[in-house]
Formats: sequence, structure tokens, C-alpha cells
Amino acid sequence: MQRYLCFDIGAGSGRALLASFDGDKLTVDEYGRFASSAVRTSRGVYWDVLSITASIKNILAQAGTQGIAIHSIGIDCFGVDFGLLSRSGELLGNPMCDMDPRTAGILESSKDLWNAKELYAQTGAQIYEMTTLFQLAALKREGNDILNFAATFLMMPDLLNYMLTGEACSEFTVSSTSNLLKLSAPEWNAPLIERFGLNRNMFINPVLSGNAKFRLSSILRDELLINDVDVVTVAGHDTASAVAALPDTGGDAIFISSGTWSIIGAVTDKPIIDARFAGVLSNEGCHDGKNRLIKNLLGMKFLQDLKAAWARAGKDMSYSQLDLAMEHTKPFGVFIDPENMAYFSGLNMPRLIEGYCMKSGQQLPEGVGEYMRTVNESLALSYRESIGQIELACGRTFSRIFILGGGVQNHHLCQMTADATGKPVSAWYKESAAFGNALIQAFAAGSIEQRDMPACAKASHTAMEFTPANTSKWDEQYEKFLKLKKKWYDQGTDF
Repeated sequence: MQRYLCFDIGAGSGRALLASFDGDKLTVDEYGRFASSAVRTSRGVYWDVLSITASIKNILAQAGTQGIAIHSIGIDCFGVDFGLLSRSGELLGNPMCDMDPRTAGILESSKDLWNAKELYAQTGAQIYEMTTLFQLAALKREGNDILNFAATFLMMPDLLNYMLTGEACSEFTVSSTSNLLKLSAPEWNAPLIERFGLNRNMFINPVLSGNAKFRLSSILRDELLINDVDVVTVAGHDTASAVAALPDTGGDAIFISSGTWSIIGAVTDKPIIDARFAGVLSNEGCHDGKNRLIKNLLGMKFLQDLKAAWARAGKDMSYSQLDLAMEHTKPFGVFIDPENMAYFSGLNMPRLIEGYCMKSGQQLPEGVGEYMRTVNESLALSYRESIGQIELACGRTFSRIFILGGGVQNHHLCQMTADATGKPVSAWYKESAAFGNALIQAFAAGSIEQRDMPACAKASHTAMEFTPANTSKWDEQYEKFLKLKKKWYDQGTDF
């Protein structure tokens, strides 16, 4: 029985999960949890990478104290964000968070360096302000000295691996979120990097997941009183790790990675470029070198930020209480657009939703239950729209949907998704990212072949199934939803 320690680090919390593999089935259990929130300062928004590293070390020390023999560890994380190292290997400042306001307006101010059609054709990536490329462009625009001293560029999971091993390595799936990779190969796009005035030499060409592993630093082993342990470059992007945990679908399924973000996508053999969806659909890497054609929407962030706002106002309710309040409201009252990035700040989510409703000519939601229903129904309808776009780009239809990640616990949204799309939904594994993380560690250890990973996933877990119902009612509401979106964008309204 091999044991792997999986660190799944999100935008608010990090979790350590202990995976056990008997050669046929994999079990994953939560082992620890720690804070990983970004820190807002007067200067910007940053990741406290030293605190996250300390939390990882504490978990490793705990496992050593408890006598748990760990074969290896792997870290998956969010995409886009990065750290920079000096020539001597020192971290140059805290990594900037994608919520940092300095990227505001960067698309417009750097428009002499790019155009949407060319950039999409070169990278296949969705174009928006917080991507790695435009974070770097924002640092360049402000004349930030950090770029003058940077010798090594590492995406966040690669940076955390470096903190543990002292070895710098770039992993393909998380690098593919940067808007800086070539479309045709897992290589950095040198001409694009140089056009933006960046140092090409600081980018290390990426490796495929599971194809590089390093030893935990001897300094840390001595400090933590633990034996040698491998640090594996798993699919560093958490969505790619989650997709690695999908069962065999015969290529006939759409996936929705449901967490803070909703990431809707399909696995394809190679990137798909469709000019109709430039700036809408993005191509990102899979653990095995294949492609994920995806659409990014805000997801559970709506509910998280609503819940937090109500708690600050003295109305602290559990999600089960909020769900119960929603069940006592009428369907299809108000719609929002989860694709609208104005919600991204989330500083006052109730007010943002109210602003959209007022300026789109809708009544305001009344009470927490109506807000919950507004978000869930709008997400389900937006999933339908996104799936339609992916099917058009792929030139085919998909027969079912797999929902991955923490959002599988939102049974109302799972059922609404089935109803809105007319496709059966399998609510797969809550810990899909950690499950895929562990499978890739098992592959790196030589304990499983890549081709056998879907069969192992299928044997290890049973999904909850949701069958479509009331689809004709959802068809009517979908037309209303699309008309509201069109009216909004035609007006060019801001809220």
C-alpha cells in the first residue's frame, strides 16, 4: 500500500489529503487544512507564499510524528499567478494575486502590443486582464524594479515545489494558463515574450505532469525529522488535476470543475481555435499532454461572497440553512450574468447583484433565498450557454456532464444543470483535484500506467446521478436569459 500526500491549494484555503493506493483502488481522506487567502495591502493584493510553505511543512512534520510513511507529495494550485526569483535563487517579493487592481485597464493601455485575433491564434488562450501575460505587462507599465532583477519565472505550484526542494521546474498544465505558451507545443512563446519587453531567459520550458520529481531538501528533512520523500510535479493547475480523476467517458462528456470558479470544458486531442469564440473559449493543457477546451465563469464565489457579506451584517447562516431558504422561493425571478467580470472583486456581492438587476430592468431579489436561487439558476443557464459554445467549436454534441470538485455538494445546482441543459449529470468526486494529484503521483512512482488511470477512478468512486426534468420550462427561461445578456452588452452598461 503506497501513500501519497496531496496538497490542493485554493484561493481561500489549502487542504492536505492522504491518498492510499492498493494497486486497484485509490482512497483519499482529508488530513489537514490551512489558510491560503491573499492579503490585500495599501499597495496591492499578494499571496503569502511563506505562510503557505510553513503550513505545508507543518503537515509534513505531523505525518512524520504520526509515523505515516509517505512515498511522495504533490501540489496542485490555481493558475495564472507566479513568483520571480533572483539570480541567486531568492524570491523577489510576494507573488501578485490576480485580484490585484494594478491590472485594471492593461488590455487597453497595451493594445499596441497585441490584437485579439493574432494572440488567440498564437496561444489559444482566453484574453483577460488577470492572466499572467497581462500581470507582467502591468508590472512593466508601472516600471516595477522586480522585473530588472528576475532570473527565474515560476507559476505558483512550481514556486511552492521550489520552496520545498530548491529545484526550479515548470509544469505544463499550470504554464498553459499563462497566455504565454505556444499553441503547437509545450514551449514558451519567445517572440510574444520579447514583444512585451520581458526577459525570455527567465522562463523554463515546461515538463508534462508526473515526468519530473525531486527530493525534499535535506535542510527541511532535518528540521522536520522526516525521511526522504519525493516531490512530484503533478498537474499543477487544480482543474487539470481534477480532470485527471475523470472515469472513462469515451470522450462523450463535458466536465464542469465547480469551485470558486466554474470551469466548463471538454478534453480534446489538440487545441481548437474557432474565431467565433476568441476571448471566450480557452485551450489549456491536460496532465497527459492533451488539451482542455474550456470556458471560465465565476462559480461558488457568488455564494461564498454572499454568505460572507450576510455574516458581516450579523446574519451568519450555514449553507444548508441558505438552501432551505431558497427552497421556499419561486423559480425564475431574476437572472445575473456569471460571465460578467464586474463580479470578480466580490467586495460587496449583494450590492453588485442589485446593481446588475436595477440596470437590466429587473426587480431586486428579496431575502437570502431569492439571492441563492438567482445565483444557482443563472449558473445553470450559463452552463448551458457555455456547453453550446464548446459543442459548436468541437463540431459535435456531448451526451452527459460530469461535475467535479466542491460544487458537487450543491445538489440544487446539480439538478438545475441537468434541467437547464437536458443532459444527465454525474456529480463526481468532491476531492477530484486531490484524487487526480494522487493518480499522477502513482504514475510517477511506476505504480499505474497512464492509460489505466480512468479505470482506477471509476473503480474507486460512485457518482450521484441527476436526471433532467422540466426541460421545456428551462428552454423558455434560457431565451429570457440570453435576451437580458444581449440587452446589457448592447447598452455597454457598467455596475
